[in-house]
Amino acid sequence: MPPGLQLSSDSPIRNSTDDFKVGDGTNFSRVESDGTVVFKGNATVWTDLQFQISSGRVGVANFPDWETFTTNTSAFTFDVDDYIDLGADEFPHGWKEGSDATVHLHLAIKTAQSAGANRYAKFTVYLAYAAQNEVWAEIGPFTAEYTIPNGTAALTHYKSSLGTLSLPNNLFGTQLKARIKRIAATGGTEYPAHVFITQLGLHVENDTIGSRTATAK
Repeated sequence: MPPGLQLSSDSPIRNSTDDFKVGDGTNFSRVESDGTVVFKGNATVWTDLQFQISSGRVGVANFPDWETFTTNTSAFTFDVDDYIDLGADEFPHGWKEGSDATVHLHLAIKTAQSAGANRYAKFTVYLAYAAQNEVWAEIGPFTAEYTIPNGTAALTHYKSSLGTLSLPNNLFGTQLKARIKRIAATGGTEYPAHVFITQLGLHVENDTIGSRTATAK
């Protein structure tokens, strides 16, 4: 038997009715008798729940501009008070139900930052959520300010956490909607140019590969 392989009984694996696990007894991966793979402790894995900015809906005022990003691509740029509403997405079936998720933004500055000192850009994310047969509600907002050092090149990619989303009573299939808004900086002088926001994401912990059925973990 390979080192680290722990069976659910004292007998070797003989047929599909046996579960087995690999790990140290606390942190392990288990293949159950129906073939489902389950992760426990530090064996859990992480994935992204992603919201694409380019497919978002803008309002009639305080809207981001659609501008050239790289030579042959475009993206939305945000000035202070600009915002965008994003379509709904749902937690993946492999989500460790009730576990926390980390909210984060991906962005890039439009023009080089050469003012001679740090500049700042601040963003906030509003999230709404609902499980099946649950009334939609808001949680947050989640806010972070980005320090843009002097000498930063245009289109430098930034990623930073805006905080932790905690929904301890929710199950997979819970839907989320989001609004992203650039707000006034508070830590120092505002970065004066527009900022590209390329993606909103949540780092999500998974303890299974999918779910046993379409509706049951």
